Amino acid sequence: MSIAKHITYERTKQGTDIYLLPTQLRDIVIAHIALPGGIHRTGNTEALAMLLSGMMPSGTRGMSRNAVRERIEDLGAQVSVHEGSEHLFLKVIARKKVFGEVLDLLLQVVIAPRFNTREYTETLTRLDTALLNDQEDTHAQAAVARSHALYRRGHPHWILPPEEARAQLKQVSLDEVRAFHHKTLSAVGAVVVVCGDIAVSTLRTMLEDLCAQLPAERPSRVVDVHIDKTRAPDTADIVIPMADKMNVDTLLAVPLSITRDHDDYHPLATGVYTLGGSPTSRLFMSLRNRQSLTYGAYASLGGLENGYPGYLSARAIFPHNVFLRGRDALRIEVAKWTEKGITARELDACKEELAGKHKVGLSTTSGRASALLGTILNGKTPDHLDEYPNTIQALTRAEVNRAIKEHVSYDLAITAAAGSVSPDGTPLAA
Repeated sequence: MSIAKHITYERTKQGTDIYLLPTQLRDIVIAHIALPGGIHRTGNTEALAMLLSGMMPSGTRGMSRNAVRERIEDLGAQVSVHEGSEHLFLKVIARKKVFGEVLDLLLQVVIAPRFNTREYTETLTRLDTALLNDQEDTHAQAAVARSHALYRRGHPHWILPPEEARAQLKQVSLDEVRAFHHKTLSAVGAVVVVCGDIAVSTLRTMLEDLCAQLPAERPSRVVDVHIDKTRAPDTADIVIPMADKMNVDTLLAVPLSITRDHDDYHPLATGVYTLGGSPTSRLFMSLRNRQSLTYGAYASLGGLENGYPGYLSARAIFPHNVFLRGRDALRIEVAKWTEKGITARELDACKEELAGKHKVGLSTTSGRASALLGTILNGKTPDHLDEYPNTIQALTRAEVNRAIKEHVSYDLAITAAAGSVSPDGTPLAA
């Protein structure tokens, strides 16, 4: 059944795009909203976005934070707010008769938050604790090391180390959070996806009244991708020794020049899924089922959001006493995949799995809302939701293998690992 033909689209006079998809679900409305904002509009500090996200939902000038939350709970609704790389994301799930009140309350929280000192202090404490935990987390440390091996500060894929983020947080004042929030808000370029039992005319009236309170100028972006923000790694194998962490989180990465808009995106993504997208993929079957080196091994494309060139990412967790064998095995499988590509049997199995995942993802109202928003933010039309299965089914093995060969250079691969091993990969003494 076509999804796109049932979608109603309108643009408010403030420049907000509305997509409404009626569903069979009665009396429930689900809204996903993306307002311009995000980490990449913060300039040289991510702490602003971290604090803003942590303080949401705040109170309003007329209600305290606890009163807002209690009112939402009394209405039987669910809401969430978080900062992404380019947007402030809002989500609402509510019954039809209270949806308007919940949406109004949430947008008032976003448009005119109270952001008092108590909320600020509580958020600082909570974030500092989370970052302190990240300093002891093997995956977080390996991810930081991977990003620093391939990118320089200022690149959107460069990750701020937890200890530096903690220091930044202590330097950000409440007034700076308020100023940043006001500066990045805008109705222009906002996207609203609603699935459920509501008329588009009702929805338009709600949003036009609320969006009229937002600035009518699109905020500027701060981060751009330049070649001088990428780097050639100093070594192909990075190890972060962490005592008493007997499992070694191991990440392999290959930087790419391809973006999500490239014609070879789907062939390459399909090839990567065959490499490590599921428990039936090559990495899992080899490293876990045949060699018993890990509980699981996976691969995916990362960093392709918002039109950026991304990277191939593979991950496995090895016991520290088999780390060296495990890392070699991971490298061998990825190298073999880049050199020889995939088999016809692997492609057929991959197509079946991807078609099934796509169908399951669109089988719920929440899944459809999320998929539609992601499609729009990735620069695609709603037709993409209907066309995707046919696009995948039409791929040939030759197309997939050519995309792998052309866009994945194994000689650029690096591994970053963190756990109870020394820099040379041997286990640390107990």
